[in-house]
Amino acid sequence: MKLSEILGILKIDSKLSSDFEVENLTTLDKASPKDISFIMQKEYLKDLQETEAGAVFMSKEFVAHAPKNLQSIVVEDMHFNLARLSAFFEVREFEGNDFNLLDSKSFIKVKIHQNVLAGKNLVIKEGTTIMPNVTIGDDVYIGANVTIMPNVVLCDGVVIGDNTILYPNVTIYHKSLIGKDVRLHAGVVIGSDGFGFGTSKMGENKKIFHNGITIIEDEVEIGPNTVISRAVFDKTIIGANSKLGELIAISHNCVLGKSNLLVSQVGLAGSTTTGRNVVFGGQAGVGGHVHIADFVQVGAQAGITKSLLTPGSKWSGMPALPLKDFLRFHAMTKKMLLKNHKND
Repeated sequence: MKLSEILGILKIDSKLSSDFEVENLTTLDKASPKDISFIMQKEYLKDLQETEAGAVFMSKEFVAHAPKNLQSIVVEDMHFNLARLSAFFEVREFEGNDFNLLDSKSFIKVKIHQNVLAGKNLVIKEGTTIMPNVTIGDDVYIGANVTIMPNVVLCDGVVIGDNTILYPNVTIYHKSLIGKDVRLHAGVVIGSDGFGFGTSKMGENKKIFHNGITIIEDEVEIGPNTVISRAVFDKTIIGANSKLGELIAISHNCVLGKSNLLVSQVGLAGSTTTGRNVVFGGQAGVGGHVHIADFVQVGAQAGITKSLLTPGSKWSGMPALPLKDFLRFHAMTKKMLLKNHKND
């Protein structure tokens, strides 16, 4: 679709210096001349100066910072308009797929149940087992010695590495990449849209469609009913050798380092990043756009509201405090309460 057509549908009035067929909506640093992009925060002014995007949507405050040769499209309420723009790039799972029962005779040394539905261009390597009621989309790659249990769904373009085990009812959305020696337990969801909405000045909520991907690196294990959301743009990544418990929510664009440990019911808000060997106790929560340094330990039910940049530090409480301060605070509070109780 041409840029002029998108503007017409959205009823955005802007004079274009050049019109073109739009290929993608992405971030400033990733955009090519055939892409459109946007800016909402001042920390991306450097990217605005250097972007190769064919057009950039922005509010009035950013116009003075845009290069003269950049095609700037001024809108009100940029966050809400980002949601409207994203709808043009929605990918619907299995749209237009032609499913057929998978014939195991088409593959060498594999075990495939007769009741498996699959699309086209499927690759399955030797030693793989696929159990009943599995659904596989187009252009899926399944490595050697993979085990896929009943009711698993693999959407278009998914890659499954060697020796990986997918337990019953796992769902993996389009273009998600799963590494080698991974275990995804029952009910795990990989690559669903994150919780992203643009809200207008009048209070209308508009969905932001997520067009990035999700990567689960080698030797990761994820417990039952955990959800890893795909990125809005770019990638959500779970680092190699990380272990996640059950009922965990990892939001869009989070990037976890190597060998992280997340106990049950942890929640990471969007664009949280971690170093290596970070540990989160049960029900710990992290606000978005923060970084957790290497070897940091976050206690159970702790609430992280800022970046933790000291490697190896320990935190607890809500809002989280360094562990020694947290223990001292509670000791002082207990002492004061006991003293007041005696005076009653």
